[in-house]
Amino acid sequence: MSENVIKTSEKLIFKYLPINVYTLQTIVNNELHFTSPQDFNDPRDSKFKLKVSAEIDGVINFYNSLNLSSEEKAKKISRYYLDNKEFFNDIETEFNTRLKKETGVTCFSERNDNALMWSHYADKHTGICLMFEWEKHASFFMGYKVQYKNTIPEVYYSGNGLFETGNIILTKLAHWSYEQEVRSVIKLDNGTNHLAAFDPKALKGIIYGERASKVDKKTIRKIINMHPGYENVEFFTQSVNESNGIIIKKIT
Repeated sequence: MSENVIKTSEKLIFKYLPINVYTLQTIVNNELHFTSPQDFNDPRDSKFKLKVSAEIDGVINFYNSLNLSSEEKAKKISRYYLDNKEFFNDIETEFNTRLKKETGVTCFSERNDNALMWSHYADKHTGICLMFEWEKHASFFMGYKVQYKNTIPEVYYSGNGLFETGNIILTKLAHWSYEQEVRSVIKLDNGTNHLAAFDPKALKGIIYGERASKVDKKTIRKIINMHPGYENVEFFTQSVNESNGIIIKKIT
C-alpha cells in the first residue's frame, strides 16, 4: 500500500448486507467475501490514468516481465522506437489485468445511520448492518479510508516493473463520499473471489433493518447464540423518523 494511506479513527466500522444465504454463511463461518475490482458496482471505481516515464531500459524490463516469446518481445521493443502507443496500450492492459487478478476488496462504512446505504446495500431496510470493532483483528480489517476525489487517480510507471495499486483501490469519485467507506484489501489468487475468516470477537453487534422479518431476526439470533465466539454480540433495531433520519436503538 502507498504511504499516503489513511486509516479510520473510528472504533467501529459497519457492513450493510441483505439477508440471504450468503449473509447467513458470513455469520455462521465468521467469513467475509473479498471481491475483485472488476465486480464493483461503480464502473469508475478502481479506474486510473496511466502516466509513463520509462526510458528504453524500462520498456525492456516491462516486456521481460511478460510471458512472451523472444521473437515477439524483440518485435515489440523495436516497434517502440517507431511509435510508443503500442507500449502504452500494453502496459495499461497489463496493469488492469494484474489489478483484477491480484486484488480483493471488502467494504465497510464509518456510518450505521445512512438511509441511502440501508436502501442500497441492506435491501430496502429489510437487511442488517454488522458492527465490527476492527482493531480487534486489525490485520484483517485494516481500516483503510477511501479518499474521495473529483477525478480518477493518476498512476505512474517508471520502468522498474512495479505497479502501485494503493491509490487506485482507495480512491472513489466525490459523489460517493456520503458512504464514508473503509476498505480491507488482500491479494487474490488469479482473480478468484475469496472468503476470509475474521476473529468472531470483532463482531460487536447486529442492527436489524426496520423491515427485517421476524423469521430472519430469529434465525440470526439463533446463529449468534450457537456460535462460541459471539458471546458479546449485541442486537439493535433501525428505524426511519419523519425527517428521514435513522434511529438506532439497542434491544434490551
